[in-house]
Amino acid sequence: MYAALQQAGFRDVWAEHGTGAGFTCCHDPDLWAGALAKRIDYVLTRGGFDTGPGDLVGGTRISVLDPALASGGPAWPSDHAALLVKLPPAR
Repeated sequence: MYAALQQAGFRDVWAEHGTGAGFTCCHDPDLWAGALAKRIDYVLTRGGFDTGPGDLVGGTRISVLDPALASGGPAWPSDHAALLVKLPPAR
C-alpha cells in the first residue's frame, strides 16, 4: 500500500524530515515494557503542502512522541508511539 500511495503522489513526511529510524511500534501488550522496533505509522501528504518544485513546504517538522509522557506514568496508553507533525501551509 505504501508504494501505491507514493505512486499516487503522496509524500512520506518522516522520510523527508524525520531523524533516526522513526520507529513507532510495538510496545509489549501489557504496556509496561518493551521497545519500539518497527516503523508502521506514517504521515503522508499530497497537494497543498508541496512547494510546486516537488518539496514539502519549509518549516515541516515531524517527531515521535513518548507515549508515557501522555499517560503521566510508567505504563504507556498504547502499544504505539504518536507522531507529532507540523505542516505549515504552502505559500
